[in-house]
Amino acid sequence: MHFPVPQFIEREPKIIGPLTFRQSLFIGIPFGICVILYLWIAKQNFTLFLIASILIMGTGLSLAFLKIKGRDLPFIITYSLKFYFLQPKKFFWQKKEKPIVSFEIRFEKEIPKKEERKPSLTLSDKISKLKTGKGIF
Repeated sequence: MHFPVPQFIEREPKIIGPLTFRQSLFIGIPFGICVILYLWIAKQNFTLFLIASILIMGTGLSLAFLKIKGRDLPFIITYSLKFYFLQPKKFFWQKKEKPIVSFEIRFEKEIPKKEERKPSLTLSDKISKLKTGKGIF
């Protein structure tokens, strides 16, 4: 008995034209906010409406379409907020105390000591020592 294996399960289905449901929400909600701002602010101050709508729609479009290294922007924002605010941070580095080794190098000028030399033996003294059995050295 053969069962069909589902393919492309990581893709979201396209609901509205080429947009997925999430993308349509990320575009539709800022568009609705811009319409409300137009009805409320545009007649009094059009430049304020224009700046606010550009910021709001830019945010919505970036949430809908921007990908960083193959990941959607909402995914990155969710996990970065989770990392910074919700998960406890555990650091396990333990410093091992090592004794401080210091070297002290002293350079002192040593004065060579004069060696006391024995007077050298004459030839006759050497011969007499050889005869008696005492060594010369």
